[in-house]
Amino acid sequence: MYKNDEDLSINRCAVVKVIDSDSNGNNVFKINISFYATPKIQCKVEEYEIKTDKLKKYITRSLKKYVYSNKGLLNHNSIIDINFTSANLKKGYNKSVQVSLFVKPNMKFSYKRFKDKIRSTIKPTIKLITDEFRLEDFTCNKVKKKKNKELQRS
Repeated sequence: MYKNDEDLSINRCAVVKVIDSDSNGNNVFKINISFYATPKIQCKVEEYEIKTDKLKKYITRSLKKYVYSNKGLLNHNSIIDINFTSANLKKGYNKSVQVSLFVKPNMKFSYKRFKDKIRSTIKPTIKLITDEFRLEDFTCNKVKKKKNKELQRS
C-alpha cells in the first residue's frame, strides 16, 4: 500500500512527489520527479541519443549530490531509476521523463515531516535538472502539450 501525496509545488516545470511505502516499516521513501520534455529543434537520432544520455547522467549526478549534501537527513545509500529515452524523439514531441529516487532517512520520520524536509531541501536540485534540459534545447512542462503536430511544422 502506498501513500501518495500531491505535487510538492516546488517547480513550475516538474511534478515532484514523495511516496511512502508502508511495507515492513522500512522507512524507505520514493521521491518521484516527472515532466514532459519537448525538443525545440529537430536533430538526428544519434544527436538525440547523445542528448538523452548526457541528461540522464546529469540527473544521476545531481540527485547523488543532493543525497550526499543532505547526509544529516538521508542515508547515503540510494537508488535512482530514470525512464527517458531517445526513442521517437522529434521536434515538438512530448516525451515523458520519469525519475524515481529511493531514499532512507537517517532517523525515523513521519510521512508528513519527511515530506516537509524534502520540500525545503530539493527545490534547487530540481531547478538545476530542468535548467539543464533547457540548455539541451528542450522545453519542460508538467502536463503534456496538446498540439504536437502544430509545433512540428514551425
